[in-house]
Amino acid sequence: MPHSGMVDALGNVRQAIRPGGLLVDLQPTTDDPLLSLVGPAHEEPLGRLDYRSDWPDLAAAEEAMATALARGWFARRADEVFAFDIVCDTLADFEDYQRGRSDPAPNLAELTAVAATALAGRGPEARLAVRRWIRCRTYDVLEGRRV
Repeated sequence: MPHSGMVDALGNVRQAIRPGGLLVDLQPTTDDPLLSLVGPAHEEPLGRLDYRSDWPDLAAAEEAMATALARGWFARRADEVFAFDIVCDTLADFEDYQRGRSDPAPNLAELTAVAATALAGRGPEARLAVRRWIRCRTYDVLEGRRV
């Protein structure tokens, strides 16, 4: 979505939430997700998925929120980052998860091969985990002229 459309969307959000309400904004960070082999007693990093194709959208979202803040629509309350794991029971589940992306990671084939090798002979308890870092920002909705 272009930056201007995101600003319009934030204006609509401001209309929907009463003054004094709270906007929660969750976005992945620009840190590339970490693919790991995980089991009951171990975690083995296998590599990072190249998600640079997400960066322009993330930058546009940052720019849109900066515009909304400059217009006095919201005031930032908190900003935290947390890890979020997407656990895939099988290699096929991992491949399905990646196919769900509109723009697959350019190093997907390479990491899928690494994952297949890592899973071989590990038993049914071995899983693949994709760790994303998520930024959680909260904003107070300010009073004032409605959009």
